[in-house]
Amino acid sequence: MGKINPNLTGFFQGKVGKNVYYVVNDTNFVRTLSEKKREKFEEGQLKQQAKIALLGQLSGVLKETTRMGFPGVHNHSNEFVSANMERVTVEQEPESGRWIATVDYASLLVSRGRLMPVVVSASSEEGSIAFSVTGMSEEFGLSMDDLVFASFMDEMRLFSWRVSLGTRGEGGIKTVTVPSFCSLENLHAYVFTVSKNGKEVSTSVYLPLN
Repeated sequence: MGKINPNLTGFFQGKVGKNVYYVVNDTNFVRTLSEKKREKFEEGQLKQQAKIALLGQLSGVLKETTRMGFPGVHNHSNEFVSANMERVTVEQEPESGRWIATVDYASLLVSRGRLMPVVVSASSEEGSIAFSVTGMSEEFGLSMDDLVFASFMDEMRLFSWRVSLGTRGEGGIKTVTVPSFCSLENLHAYVFTVSKNGKEVSTSVYLPLN
């Protein structure tokens, strides 16, 4: 283990070549990785990069939703990525050696917050999706003006759109027309609730469409 004098170099953290620099009690240290540890370290970095790349792409596709679904933050894309890192798995292709990231769409979060969600179910047929929203009363101290939204994403075309399903107090059935170029097999739907002032949200709920 080597030691870096902070008076000469300043604090330095990270990896350079086979060396990892870190700080303990205001003192910089450097540790040289063994070949096996270095490979494991680099593998972890590559997996992390693959996750971030995929989620960064999805955040761009879902930007209209994530701007609403992660309120009160400066960077909505970063919040979306942070909320979903554990929902992505990474495997290495045997032939190419590339690291391929795959997201679990059923657990993906397009919003995250503390508002109580609205109970919504969905049924689909070719070309349309019918959402049944269960109206709620004020007895639980809920605001009947809370807005309910459904967000859709086509995983093959990387296309997304968002529709309003009314308010928490309304309930009822809302039918949404699916674009002709979208297949229900590749379409994912998420429902979430937003306060009227846009400052609070519920955590999104995935709705199976098939």
